[in-house]
Formats: sequence, structure tokens, C-alpha cells
Amino acid sequence: MKVDSLDELEVAFSEWRKTKKHRREAIPERLLARAQRCTVKHGVRAVAHATGVERARLFRGQAVDEPAKAVQACYHRSNRDPVAPTK
Repeated sequence: MKVDSLDELEVAFSEWRKTKKHRREAIPERLLARAQRCTVKHGVRAVAHATGVERARLFRGQAVDEPAKAVQACYHRSNRDPVAPTK
């Protein structure tokens, strides 16, 4: 699947915000999925900043399919030692 640039994603969220009918209208699933795919290439912080979506929302619905990804996600930045995943 194609990963959008941050500029394309920012424009897509801006257009959606202009056309939504209610202030608390949910983000369309396809748009949120695009943002979640972009986190792989651009990082969660950059995507959250460009889209205005909470960082936690970018993780929801993402299943970790491979054990290697689970271990990679559990790395602690300060000492680079793996941290046991929490349940």
C-alpha cells in the first residue's frame, strides 16, 4: 500500500475537518488507517503533529503480527535494553 507524505495527509485531514457536519464527528476509518500507515515511515510524533490526531489514536487497531515487531516496540530508549511487554 502507498504511504502518504505528511503534506498529503495534512491536506486530507484539513479537507475532512472542513466538511464534517458535527464538531465531535468521528474520524473516518479509512482516513485514520492512512494516518496509522504513515506512522511506520514518518513516526507517530510527526503524524500526530501533521494531522492533529492524538498519539494514542494512531496506535488503536494496530495488531502486532510478528514477534520481532513486538520486541522492537518494547525497546526502551534510554538504555536500549528490551523491556518486557505489559498486558
